[in-house]
Amino acid sequence: ARFEMAQLAYRQGAGAIAEIMIPKLLSPATIQTRPELVQRVRTMIEGNQISGIAGDLMAMAERPDSRPLLTQISCPIQIIVGELDLPTPPADARLMAERIPDARLAVIPGAGHLSNLEQPELFNEAIRSFGSNLTR
Repeated sequence: ARFEMAQLAYRQGAGAIAEIMIPKLLSPATIQTRPELVQRVRTMIEGNQISGIAGDLMAMAERPDSRPLLTQISCPIQIIVGELDLPTPPADARLMAERIPDARLAVIPGAGHLSNLEQPELFNEAIRSFGSNLTR
């Protein structure tokens, strides 16, 4: 699918990618009630060069599966996922957290993939809580 998206970017431009990606990146409620955030995300996507968008998509399509390496992470990790995240569903985030020895998982209610933009207070609280529990 990412190769097809890269081809679409070259054929139809960043606007076409934004139309496809926004419903995957933001929760339905955000799309319906926060047009300013939808426009902000659209502007971010459309502000990228087509070669960059296509290159990123192709790199993601070709990257090796690094999940087997998760058990080798030896530092505390905070995984943050939106409850309604489509690109990285909460179930995938839970599997990551289970495989990383010292991982914490925070699921942000009502948020999609861009939980830091949709629910910044909850996202920031997850970061603060994680940081305050680290030992020096």
